[in-house]
Amino acid sequence: MRLIPTLIIILVSNFVVAQEIIHSAIVPWQPNRLTVSGSSLYFVSSDDNVSNGLWQTDGSESGTFKVESNFGISEVRSLIDFNDNLFFVGYADGYGLELWKKSDSSQSPTLIKELNPGPNGIISNNENHFISSISRGVIFTSTFNGPQVWITDGTENGTVLVLDNCEAAYFYEWKDELYFYQTNSNPGLYKTDGTPGNKILIKADVSPLIIDNFYQAISATDSNLFFIYEYYDGGSSLNMELWKSDGSSTGTQKVINLEERQFGRTQRRFWTNDTHLFFVGYQESTGEEPWISDGTTAGTKILKDISSGNRSSSPR
Repeated sequence: MRLIPTLIIILVSNFVVAQEIIHSAIVPWQPNRLTVSGSSLYFVSSDDNVSNGLWQTDGSESGTFKVESNFGISEVRSLIDFNDNLFFVGYADGYGLELWKKSDSSQSPTLIKELNPGPNGIISNNENHFISSISRGVIFTSTFNGPQVWITDGTENGTVLVLDNCEAAYFYEWKDELYFYQTNSNPGLYKTDGTPGNKILIKADVSPLIIDNFYQAISATDSNLFFIYEYYDGGSSLNMELWKSDGSSTGTQKVINLEERQFGRTQRRFWTNDTHLFFVGYQESTGEEPWISDGTTAGTKILKDISSGNRSSSPR
């Protein structure tokens, strides 16, 4: 049970050395989107020839190299592991941005399925793109035929449309279902099991979604999915609430109104263990401090006033 975490620690530890070699000797850009897949660590970086290319390392200097391709793939984004294969979106001349995959044993990535034949790809270069996975496969968004959600098992025949006319954003996997915010018609929090047409409403939105404030504010314990709900109520006044859900619409309820206990001004994120939610909260008497919630109103409170008085400790 501890083999995968140990492998990740070894790779990341060794990668510090590999990163310094790349940074000082080859490229002036910082590697990013680090993703473990199979026995390798993959990341995105740039050199003099390729912008945002795909790199691979086994944790050694000699085993750190740019992944070459006959397609000349660049502008790599959205890396994710599924069944020890790396899935990612990348740009190739004549294809645009499409979904690719690579295994440790393969020298070059392969195109899973050309969803939009021609040079325009599944999304344009300046559009947001979201990707996650459940046991059925990798779920991703596209915009070439309007906003859509697709799923793939890594094969051409296993790449199918899940949701049409669905502008989905900010994916979160919980209990082998995908939770997401729909931002076009009938906006709100939904979930899908990845089968075509499956979409269940968890929490409807009562006003236009303030989507920028949702992007990292969703996380789950063993028993509850937590999310922040923000809306304008008949005017310019902003309402901010902490909600929880057991995955059903009837089991979705407000925990607390955060108007008095504002969600962190600088760290709009959630962290969880098996039983509790942690976040950076703010109130005038304490400033920004760590907060905790067990899913009840009484159990949602400041964890510790680290910097006494109204001076923020600003935890990160």
